[in-house]
This record gives sequence, C-alpha cells and structure tokens, in this order.
Amino acid sequence: MEFWAIVELMGHQKIAGYLTTINTGASVFFMVDVPEIGLAQAFTRIFNPAAVYAINPVDEQTARIVANSLKAKPVAEWSIDRAIQVALSKQATELEPGEDDPTDPARDPWAKGEGWDDD
Repeated sequence: MEFWAIVELMGHQKIAGYLTTINTGASVFFMVDVPEIGLAQAFTRIFNPAAVYAINPVDEQTARIVANSLKAKPVAEWSIDRAIQVALSKQATELEPGEDDPTDPARDPWAKGEGWDDD
C-alpha cells in the first residue's frame, strides 16, 4: 500500500504525506514521508496502526498543501540530561544578585542526610 494521504491520529493530530506500510518482524507500521515545503525540511514518521484514526487518500498536490498548512515538525531528539541542563542554566540566570544558587549541592538536605525522617 503506497499513496499520498492525510492521516488522522489519536490525540487530534494530523499528518500529510506519502503513506507506505513497512513490515518489521511480525508487526506492520505506517510510514508517512512528509515532503519538503518551503523552508520546512522533509521528514519521516512511523506509526503503529493502533494510533491511526483515519487515512484519507488524496492526490500529491492536496497532500502538499495540507502538509504546509499543518506545519508538522519532525520529532526532536530528546534527552533528560539536556533538559536538566537547560532547566538549571535557566534557573541560574534567573537568580537575583546575592541570592544563593538553589542547585548548589551544599544546600541539598538529602546529600547531608537531613532529608530523612528518622522518627
């Protein structure tokens, strides 16, 4: 199965592009290749069929127009380490002059064993 489509996903999401099916072992997935539109880079997303609410076959021009209007973006690489770094650097830049850094390990009661309730 290969054709241009608007794919409606659970969670009120839509994506438009060239739809194909891929087999990985005993499982089948849907792959949508979203075309490059203007400055937006082309990308591919793969979905479990259980996440798909509807598949609407369309011609290429319609898929490109809808892809442009949806402005779907590729999934960004996500890292908890990077998220913590960003949060800590943002928190550090928001300190008032003379205010202690709340991320300072010396202020952590758990590190000193004070966080435990030994009653």
